[in-house]
Amino acid sequence: MMNVNLKSAFSLSNLCFPHLAKRKEGAIINISSIEGLKPSLGLGIYSVTKSALIMLTQVQAKEWGKHGIRSNAICPGLIQTKFSEALWSNEAILNKIEKQLPSGRMAQPIEMTGLAVYLASQAGSYSTGGIYNADGGYMTM
Repeated sequence: MMNVNLKSAFSLSNLCFPHLAKRKEGAIINISSIEGLKPSLGLGIYSVTKSALIMLTQVQAKEWGKHGIRSNAICPGLIQTKFSEALWSNEAILNKIEKQLPSGRMAQPIEMTGLAVYLASQAGSYSTGGIYNADGGYMTM
């Protein structure tokens, strides 16, 4: 899990660094998780890797900003994906989760795209080192 959730982001961004630095601009968007901010029972190593990805994002923003490279992280909550299928395919579990969320529902993958587009665009050019929750209000609980 460490390889997929952290080392791959670290390696890929380091491969991109010289090209982005040469252009003096670029945006790195890491997909972390609210589990990296507020861990749930039973998701220990997943939470650790996502928390480390948040720190990687902030270190990149601090160290690479002078090269015109921005780094931000999106922390999604429960999204209907294959990864979370065990949660949303069980109606009792899904109902319990959705009752707790201020939004009252889980997200669809398309709902993460607007934030990513903003962070990658000129409109988001002053945003770096940010940790953006897209969690249906989970972090307010």
